[in-house]
Amino acid sequence: MAPNIDGNLPELIRINEIRPGIGQIV
Repeated sequence: MAPNIDGNLPELIRINEIRPGIGQIV
């Protein structure tokens, strides 16, 4: 998985609900 903080912010936040910590890669 390669998080794209450029355009996948909403997705990261959604993932954060499943895996706390991943959504905080901002």
